[in-house]
Amino acid sequence: MLFGTRQGLGNSVDLTISFNEGSPLEQVLNFKYLGVWLDPTLSFTQHSETITKKLSCNLAILYRHINCFTFQMRKRIVSQLLLPTLDYADIVYQNTFDTHLQPLNVVYNSLCRFILRCPYITHHCSMYETLNWLSPHARRCYHWFQFIFKCIHLNYPSYLKHDLLPYTLSYSLRHIQQPFFFIPRTNKEIGRRAFKFKAPSDWNTLPSNIRTISSFCLFKNTLLPFLIKPCTCF
Repeated sequence: MLFGTRQGLGNSVDLTISFNEGSPLEQVLNFKYLGVWLDPTLSFTQHSETITKKLSCNLAILYRHINCFTFQMRKRIVSQLLLPTLDYADIVYQNTFDTHLQPLNVVYNSLCRFILRCPYITHHCSMYETLNWLSPHARRCYHWFQFIFKCIHLNYPSYLKHDLLPYTLSYSLRHIQQPFFFIPRTNKEIGRRAFKFKAPSDWNTLPSNIRTISSFCLFKNTLLPFLIKPCTCF
């Protein structure tokens, strides 16, 4: 599989790779690696479609027996069986286009309706508030900030911590005493999606009382209410 932009792949020459015995290596357009479907442009379209289809089928089966489940049972089924599929590797594809994330957001709302047994016209913000759940975007940010925290304090993974450089100045400032990272310059959109740019940029937007926390459990409990935003749809 060749990775690149749509224009770059269109202008690329035919690449032929062979094994030692002479047989050609097959070129594919989609490949599943560690549970994530990859495509040449890293749009994650195939991954989004696969997850959407899988969860929709599971949800259709549960709807047939919805009268057998109480509210607590429905919430536990979704939280423990279906949401992990939706959350898996979401920090990898979170920077893709909104058109590719929209099907996943629709499925997430469908899971909320199944738990609450509310009609289709129910606004999604009211469902999130009732369940005390984050929106799909905020949920991905919640996992993303946890990952950055592990890189900073737990060296997980260690090779990414090298991209988090503390911001230093020759004179003293109040914010320098808190975890504040240097943001490299980039002029391209693809560069702004790289970990080296996005991780320190997003981390610096957190309030100082959250950035200074060193306990992972306390960090999660403090970050959650910060990401819960009031509805601005109306």
